[in-house]
Amino acid sequence: MNRRRTILPEVLFLLVCGTLPAFISQLRVEKPISRYITIDSFRYGKEPSVIYCNRGDTLHLTFRSRDTGHSFFLQEFDMDVKVSPSDEKVLQFHSSNPQIPPIIRDTVVLVAEHPGLLKYLVSKSNFRCHVYCGPMHAFEQGNLVIGPNTLLHSGLGMLFGLFFVGIRRIKTSFNSSTLAIDFPENDAGRDILTKHPRIKNLIKKNWFQPSLMLFGGVFLYIVLLTTLLGTKVSGRNLGVMLVWTVWLFLLISVLTPFGSRVWCLMCPLPSVGEFLQRRSITGVRIGSTNGYRNQFFGLNLTWPKWLTNGWLRLIAFLVAGTLSTTFVAQPSATGYAILAFVVTSTALSLIFKLRSFCQFICPINTFIGSYARLGSLALRRTSSEVCHGCKGDFCEKGSHLGWPCPYDLNVRNIDTNIDCGMCTECIRSCTYDNVTFRWRKFGSEADIKDMSLGWTAMAMLVLGMAYTIVYLGHWSSIRDYVNIIDKGNWWLFAVYAVVIWSSVLLIFPLLMYAVTRISKWISGALQSTFELMIASTGALLPLGLFVWIAFSLQMLFVNFTFIEQSLNDPFGWGWNLFGLAGIPWVQLVPQAVPWLQVVLVLVGFGFSFRNLWRIWINKTQDGSIALKGLLPLASFLLIIAAALIQFYAN
Repeated sequence: MNRRRTILPEVLFLLVCGTLPAFISQLRVEKPISRYITIDSFRYGKEPSVIYCNRGDTLHLTFRSRDTGHSFFLQEFDMDVKVSPSDEKVLQFHSSNPQIPPIIRDTVVLVAEHPGLLKYLVSKSNFRCHVYCGPMHAFEQGNLVIGPNTLLHSGLGMLFGLFFVGIRRIKTSFNSSTLAIDFPENDAGRDILTKHPRIKNLIKKNWFQPSLMLFGGVFLYIVLLTTLLGTKVSGRNLGVMLVWTVWLFLLISVLTPFGSRVWCLMCPLPSVGEFLQRRSITGVRIGSTNGYRNQFFGLNLTWPKWLTNGWLRLIAFLVAGTLSTTFVAQPSATGYAILAFVVTSTALSLIFKLRSFCQFICPINTFIGSYARLGSLALRRTSSEVCHGCKGDFCEKGSHLGWPCPYDLNVRNIDTNIDCGMCTECIRSCTYDNVTFRWRKFGSEADIKDMSLGWTAMAMLVLGMAYTIVYLGHWSSIRDYVNIIDKGNWWLFAVYAVVIWSSVLLIFPLLMYAVTRISKWISGALQSTFELMIASTGALLPLGLFVWIAFSLQMLFVNFTFIEQSLNDPFGWGWNLFGLAGIPWVQLVPQAVPWLQVVLVLVGFGFSFRNLWRIWINKTQDGSIALKGLLPLASFLLIIAAALIQFYAN
């Protein structure tokens, strides 16, 4: 009851913070006017790329093309205008039903107002192109922003409300004259396998993990076939749609937040190399190799100690991320990149012990290893006493029941989700039956102690924002910097790469260090600035993850129809497997996407603020010092979140 009495005023305050600015903005509606706008279309953009107007304005739109055929696709107004470079007239189709004969027009007239309640809620719409004009076609887009902008004012108001609620909660949670408020860094969670023994019995079957990897292998095989042999149009290529839309969304928005590193359980990339190491799929080979109780084949060398950190993974992610536009826009590039991962993983398995590729190189691990710290699912020991009394270290060294941990871990020492690939091998190999899965609260882990992991946390946030700008933004000039496919902008691409890499490795860390320096100066904390900075990077993880979710959500909702069409014709060879040929392109609830993205930013900021407080209170063990040190860093997070809301809403 006391908790309800505490939360209710906060909820009411946040509602006021969100609705009052939006209500005030509605009082400033300007008298509708007529606006005359000429829209130039070109590869790969439109000019103007943003149309600002007020509710009720009448837009008189004329169109031109600088090169080839284009269109002006605005689903919220049931409009798809086809533009030809050889004709000043345009054909206006209905986006909901392209079979209706088009109307030939000189000027398209649009009243900037949505029906009913939506006219107050929908402020931003994306206009796109629905005529293929080259490999970067999918990025040709712009924004229609109708004022007053309810979402922008509401989102910013709610953001500042969250900030003040967080400060109030902190102030009321301690007496500044006392020390050491205890906030657990790692929620133990509920024991899943003890409560559900049937699940545990299933996991203990030797065929359990191989069957999941087989499922992943089938997925990978389909992706390779379609990307290498299918159509070169990325929006119609099944492999591209499966990897960069479906899998990416599931990995970012579902598997990692809830399952932590559960993708590693079914990832097919290390499967061939692991089979060559073990020469077995489901059986357990007893023997002795390099101190392990199982027999392995290959050289089984130990990975160089100076590379046993997160730096190589971060570099691999930066390389893959810098080339991401090429992978998305050119299907064969995706196929060859996946083949390169498989070959590299297999080769390293023949040279080094266990899953060295997964541990130290895999760029996917860079992402999920960072954000798995927030995930609800965690593999842990059942009893600490049993673990500490174990002399055999069967989870780490293997037994007659199962193989050694492919990640070279001992369950006794696992207290974070960073390194454990959740392959379930230790659940089988532990002769004491002392390994389980636990379900805990989201965002349980906060503090970061390792420098490479701190840099990775910063990198993930910076890259999430960078890709949001490049792929979801309306700036065609920015996309020219990444277009090496048909324009060959290698010098611009070099500039882009330098900006991305320097922002990740130098500029943002320096900015983070400067803010932490201010925090240390204000608070008087005894720890060094660098130690406090590395620890505080853990607070960037929630906001960063929700930025990635907002990014992948829009990619999925925009391309949903293309997923259906590519499943219907996997290779682009004219098949019609499910009778979906010719269905119109329809985006999923496009008017709701900006709202969902703003909500995700708000949720991410809330978790980041909470984790920042936990980090500082656990570091300083003094409530007053922690609060003073938190304020500059929390304000820094506030500025980042406000900029993201401005982007998504305006």
